[in-house]
Amino acid sequence: TVPRPSEKNPRVPAELDEEMADRTRDKTEYKIHVAVQKRVAKHDASGLDTAARKRTAILLGSSSFDVQVSEQRYQADLQQRGDAAVPLPIIGYGKLTERLANQLALSAYRFTYSTACTSSSNALLYGQRLINAGLVEHALVIGLEWRNLTSILGFEGLGLLSPTASMRPFGSGRDGLLLGEAIGCVLLSHPQHAASDGPHLAGGAI
Repeated sequence: TVPRPSEKNPRVPAELDEEMADRTRDKTEYKIHVAVQKRVAKHDASGLDTAARKRTAILLGSSSFDVQVSEQRYQADLQQRGDAAVPLPIIGYGKLTERLANQLALSAYRFTYSTACTSSSNALLYGQRLINAGLVEHALVIGLEWRNLTSILGFEGLGLLSPTASMRPFGSGRDGLLLGEAIGCVLLSHPQHAASDGPHLAGGAI
C-alpha cells in the first residue's frame, strides 16, 4: 500500500507528519532531563554530591538535536508565509548541554558533538581524555537521537531504509535499516572514584 501523503508536506507520509507535529521542545528536554537525573541520582550515594558535580564535565553527542522542533516551526511558517518561510530556523547544538549543565551545577567543561554516527562515541572518548588529563574527576556523557523527517528522508533518498520495515542486520535477506530514537547516559569517573567491579572504558580512536 502507498502511504497517504501529508497535506502539509506531500513528500512525507501523513502518519509520520502527524506524529512529528505532536512533539514539542518541552517534551524533548523533559525526556533528556529525566534520563540524566536518573543517572546522576544513581551515583549521588557514591559521592556525586554538590562538590563532586563541580568537578564533572558534561558531553552530549547527537546528529539530530532539536531538528524535529525546527521542522515543526518551518511547517508552521510555510502555512503562514509560504515561500518566505525559513527552513530549519533553529540549530540548537549547544543549548541543551548548557542548560543541563546549569541546572545540575556542573563544571565549565561543557561540550557538544555532532559527527554523524560517531557523535556519542567521540563524546565518550573526549570525556575519558578530560579525566585522564586531570581536568575533571567525572564526565557525564549523553547520547541521544530523536526521530525527525530530515534524517528519514535523507536515508530514504539513499535507498537505505528497509521497505519491509524489517531489522535483520546479520540476515542474508536483509533489505535495509530502520531509524529509531533513544537516550543513553553514562557517568565516567576517575579510577579512584569508580567501583572496582564496574565496566571499564578501554579507549578508542578519535
